[in-house]
Amino acid sequence: MQEGTASADYYDPSVTYIPLEPKPNHMNEVDPSILSKYLDPEFIDAKPDKDATDESQLEIQESEHLGIDFDVEDNGLEPTMNTTVLAPREYQFELFEKAKTDNIIVVLETGSGKTLISVLLIKEMVRREQEARLTRRKAKLAFFLVDRVPLVFQQANVIEANCDLHVEKICGEMNVDNWSEKRWKNLFLEADVCVMTAQIFLDLLRHGFLRLDEVHLLIFDECHHTTKFHPYNLIMQEFYEQCLECERPKIFGMTASPMHSKSNVTDSVRYVG
Repeated sequence: MQEGTASADYYDPSVTYIPLEPKPNHMNEVDPSILSKYLDPEFIDAKPDKDATDESQLEIQESEHLGIDFDVEDNGLEPTMNTTVLAPREYQFELFEKAKTDNIIVVLETGSGKTLISVLLIKEMVRREQEARLTRRKAKLAFFLVDRVPLVFQQANVIEANCDLHVEKICGEMNVDNWSEKRWKNLFLEADVCVMTAQIFLDLLRHGFLRLDEVHLLIFDECHHTTKFHPYNLIMQEFYEQCLECERPKIFGMTASPMHSKSNVTDSVRYVG
């Protein structure tokens, strides 16, 4: 058994986690005459305020969070939430235009509308796919991958609220380990975009129920997790790098914090795209 600190996004039952003990900050509890050498006297007794948020930014943040309520419904799976139709802003359109031609990672703070950029890209890629199907038989899908089950429903509802595509929500609680290949194929035939946890997507590839050349867009939510043995990283190493370049899907990564505890921004970009 190893000892360590637990991440909010990951839990390993083989590890004994030791809770962090907050350390009080006594940095300014010194003689005011000393502090006055380094600080303006009017700021010595100042108290920190909460980060200010302008009205427009607050609107985006509230819309993206969707007022999610994790009390499950009768089916025991899907959390209830209020969806909101979002209006793209200029910077979102600029990033969308960049994503149409390149594989990119969007690094924006929480509440800045990263998901809406992905929705714009999904709609564009589905439009291209519909045109391509006029001249080729093989159908391709968009996949939106998340790190945690609640995000399956949160992100799928954002997509559904902002387009008329057929969105499938898939997580382990649906007993997908026992689904047959035929059931998966039928689901893929009906869907335009599938929102699922990354582990399920990796399992689909490993079992041969899906090939990466059947995917036209691959979105990684919270892509700063793409390190070591995380499913995000294994998908890229085991399948994306082995896929013919002309058949590789477009990659779109989203994160509010590209700095992983044991990696840097360069590593995140290399792992994802």
